[in-house]
Amino acid sequence: MIDLRVSNEKLFWRATDLVSRLTGVETPAAVAALISAIQGATVDDSVCLEPDANTVKSYVALAAPQAGVVPLAIAIAAVTAFADSAKLPTPAELRAVLAAEPVLRRAIDAAISH
Repeated sequence: MIDLRVSNEKLFWRATDLVSRLTGVETPAAVAALISAIQGATVDDSVCLEPDANTVKSYVALAAPQAGVVPLAIAIAAVTAFADSAKLPTPAELRAVLAAEPVLRRAIDAAISH
């Protein structure tokens, strides 16, 4: 199950690991994708090398009430890794693609092809 609720620090890191494993990106890029999904804004992975415990707690507080954070983070990481950087969709655009196409692989393919 990839749609886990990021409701504590352990689940934050589990979600990061899922993003990394399923997309093949390094941990900083997976953290950046997860934070982008949580905040709904693009985040540069250079600022996400090793967030401290307090920072992770603040992201968890934002993420806990949200649904679909991990699938969105996976889509963000995959699209960022494989799409033309000039055509990268925003997290909000990716969320809309995921709402229209609930099968993650097809949603990612659709986002990359546009």
